[in-house]
Formats: sequence, structure tokens, C-alpha cells
Amino acid sequence: MHQFGRKIMTASASGVPGASDPLEFKDPHEARRPHALDVMIGNSLRARRRSLGLSQQTLAGRCGLSFQQIQKYEAGTNRIPASRLFTLANALNTTPTDLLTRIAVAEQ
Repeated sequence: MHQFGRKIMTASASGVPGASDPLEFKDPHEARRPHALDVMIGNSLRARRRSLGLSQQTLAGRCGLSFQQIQKYEAGTNRIPASRLFTLANALNTTPTDLLTRIAVAEQ
């Protein structure tokens, strides 16, 4: 954690160094990477959108979002909440299960 632009030390839940959450210093400039699952869900979303011939702008309009938000979802930068996944699936004439099943098929 950081406070006032300085590196500070975070304590583990147990307070014991070396426990499951060891003490560590974190760099404020360290880039956060999207979780692999978020990227896979975004790829599934993009594939379905493209298969329907929709632009990000069109999909965004159907969901009441900005196209930038669709970009972030598709890149995995922003996680898609379950309620939003239902909205997106509906706008893509599919189900959330279908979007998630595409991930399982891609992994095999």
C-alpha cells in the first residue's frame, strides 16, 4: 500500500511475517495486468459481437454504455459484473452461459 506517494509496509492478516500474506513492498508504478479469465471472457464477448457484425458503438448503445467501456470489457481491463454480463448477453441475442461456454471450448 502507498500513502502520500511513499512506499509503506503492509502487515499480513496474522501479523506473522512469512504467513500466507507476507509483508511486502509494492511499487506504485507497477502495472496491473488483467486476470486471464477476464481476458478470456472479453475475447468471448468480442467474438460474439463480431459474429453478429456489430460495432462496439452499437453494442454500447444497446446496453447503455460507452464504447470505451465495451473496449475495456473486451480487453479484460475491466471485469464484467454478473448483472452486466446478462445485459451484454441479451444485447448479443445469447445467454451468459453461452459466452462462458465459449471459454471452456477454447481451453480444450
